[in-house]
Amino acid sequence: MGSLHTAQLHIKGLLVSDAGFYFCSTVGNKLKREPDVSQLVIKAVSISETSFLTSPLEANKPTILVLNVIRFYPKKIEVDWQMDKKQLQGNPVLLANPHCDGTFSATSMIAFVPQADDHDRTIICHITHESAKVRKTLKLRVS
Repeated sequence: MGSLHTAQLHIKGLLVSDAGFYFCSTVGNKLKREPDVSQLVIKAVSISETSFLTSPLEANKPTILVLNVIRFYPKKIEVDWQMDKKQLQGNPVLLANPHCDGTFSATSMIAFVPQADDHDRTIICHITHESAKVRKTLKLRVS
């Protein structure tokens, strides 16, 4: 019985985009066999930052509420907009954009018409991602 040989592959400076299958085989060996297969697994990257982009809110004036979610992996993410534990009316838009390191950022937007009695009410965004569930709160200031 022949001896058991092992090989290692070291890659420095990995990016999320480097995930994939890597094949190792011996060079200059008379034995012909299929190469061994190893898979590099990149775990989920947690959301690094969230922020609202808001302009001053005026009663009865339509506006767009915007939430940015910065640097996460994988791409799949969900954002749920609520006020008083109820879904905000409207159709939210969610756009995810890639970064050169393989992570993503997303922008969620929803049309909203604040009322005078919405002043001091709270909008909550529930962000669901493989890496975490994040709750982001926006206190409304309506003039």
